This record gives sequence, structure tokens and C-alpha cells, in this order.
Amino acid sequence: MREQFLILIVIVLVLSLSFVAAIWWQTVRFEKKAIIARDRQEKEKIRLKKKIMAEKQAERKARAAEAQAKAEAEARAAAEQITQPPAEENPDNQPDGAEA
Repeated sequence: MREQFLILIVIVLVLSLSFVAAIWWQTVRFEKKAIIARDRQEKEKIRLKKKIMAEKQAERKARAAEAQAKAEAEARAAAEQITQPPAEENPDNQPDGAEA
């Protein structure tokens, strides 16, 4: 009876150690996968930050080009106003087509 009890204890101990080894092995595998996933996520974050920065830079360039085009158009309009001769004024200060 004592030998059977000792055999039972040994079997339970071996099974417990087997479960411990299996759990530890799974933990190591999970940890490796987690590290790979974290690295992938960090790379994706960096890629997205670069993309956002590029989009913002392109937007700033577009706004600057638009502002420059608007300023050039205003400068051309101002130059045209300066170079145009003044409109002939009505000497009698009467609306056009009105007779005295």
C-alpha cells in the first residue's frame, strides 16, 4: 500500500512538472510573438507618422502656392489699374445719356 501511494505521488509530481514545462514553453512562444507584434506595430506607427507629415507638408506647399498665386494675381490687378488711363469724366457731372 505504501509503494502504491509513493507511485501515485511520483506520477502526480511528474504530471505537475510536465504541465509546468508546457506552460513555460507556451509562455516563451507567446512572448516571442508579442515582441514581433510590438515591433511590427512600432514600424507601422513610424510609417503612418511619416505619411501624415508628408501629407501636411504637401498641404502646406499647396497653400503656399495658392497664396503666392493669389498675391501675384492681386499684384497684376494692381499693376493693371496703375497702367490703365483714367476713364473720361463727364464734364457736366451728369449721368451718361442725360441731356442738359
